[in-house]
Amino acid sequence: MYKNISYIAALLSYLLICFYFIRSSSRREGVVSTALMFVIASSLYYIAIPVEMYLMKADDYSAAGMYVELVDNSKLYLIINGTLSIASFLVGYRLSGFRLNPESDFVLRERSSVNGFSSFEVSVHTIIFLSALILLTFFRSELSTSMSGYESNYGNIYSNPSYSYLIYVFTVSLSVAAFLKLCVYNKILDGVIMICIGVSLGILTSDKNPMLISLLPLAAKLSSFQAKSKYSTIFSLISIVIGITVTLVLIPAFSLYRAGLNLFSLDIFDHYYFSFTRIDPSGPFISLSETLNKQPPLSLGVQYLKNISIIIPKSLWPSRPIDLGEQFARDFMQQWAPGRGFGYSLMAEGLVNFGRYFCFLHYIIVGLFWGLCWRCIAGVLKNQLYVNAVYRTLGFYIIILMHRSSSLSTIKTMLHFFVPLFVVIALIRMVKPILRTVLSAKKPQHAI
Repeated sequence: MYKNISYIAALLSYLLICFYFIRSSSRREGVVSTALMFVIASSLYYIAIPVEMYLMKADDYSAAGMYVELVDNSKLYLIINGTLSIASFLVGYRLSGFRLNPESDFVLRERSSVNGFSSFEVSVHTIIFLSALILLTFFRSELSTSMSGYESNYGNIYSNPSYSYLIYVFTVSLSVAAFLKLCVYNKILDGVIMICIGVSLGILTSDKNPMLISLLPLAAKLSSFQAKSKYSTIFSLISIVIGITVTLVLIPAFSLYRAGLNLFSLDIFDHYYFSFTRIDPSGPFISLSETLNKQPPLSLGVQYLKNISIIIPKSLWPSRPIDLGEQFARDFMQQWAPGRGFGYSLMAEGLVNFGRYFCFLHYIIVGLFWGLCWRCIAGVLKNQLYVNAVYRTLGFYIIILMHRSSSLSTIKTMLHFFVPLFVVIALIRMVKPILRTVLSAKKPQHAI
């Protein structure tokens, strides 16, 4: 009886805290906000599996060939700590001072600031064109083999970093461009075509990431219709339920598709069932449960310094120190090979740095650093419209997936896109005055 009351109290606290932050954030950022995205992701990666195991009266499950054990006290701890992680990250994020304009007003206020030639938009379309051209010219064989199945695509991604990087840059740039078409210029057809290209790429290569990145502009467009409603908080809560439900239903089906099974066959129900232990959170949850059960010595933040090395590519530093995720995969994965792993839980990193009772400090630091990074990016881009375009695509994508890796991996993911973007913007700004001079010289001179 006492145990049941504890779980009910923990879940009610979780719901109240989520409701508070989502409602307050919807006033600051709109319906689809940082809080909404972080709540959805945290619920999936930290809370859903312990709740499912509690309801099913299970103490273990198997995933990726690993046996995961979780006693009742650990389940309750993860629900409580998952709730604290939500509050701590969002407190740190607000302390950073970064402010994202709501969907309902940023377009109307900022669209007028784009007059004619835009270095940002030209740069995004240039990256799309160049990355597509390089892929079709030099990586046709990789594209062809990636479309033959999940294993082939997985092998291409980890054996050919250049191919993987080009796919990433192409899909992110395409998503940013789709956001601009849909939410700024209201060119629905153009935006939908771009989204369809990204989703099709994900389906053909059996890769969920291009699909997720590509669908985020559509979510922003749909939320803009809700932003004017006084019931925006209710829409946000409904979005959480729909997001979790759709994820639970579609990801196992997509996994079966990647395994080569026919989704339209009646036999598919022999392999398909609903469970959070069968979707993406189950991988990094392995590291979380192991770290929680074994309670390794505290590093008190030293691990952050060790992780800095992951920002440098292995091609430039082959002997760089390995991060927590790779170390865990080497220790626990049978027949480990470079590029393989379970994913490493962001909460497990917090446990390593600060222990069971101060893990929330990890999320305050991550939230603060996340907001400060975007303040710097906003300072470079200067135009709030473009900050929204990148944040509501790449930013939300990283927020969803940051729970699968160590904290500094998010910075690495951001740099992979912003380095080429800022380089192209700088080059275009250098060329722009020359083009203006040439074009003005070609204009016919009228006699006075």
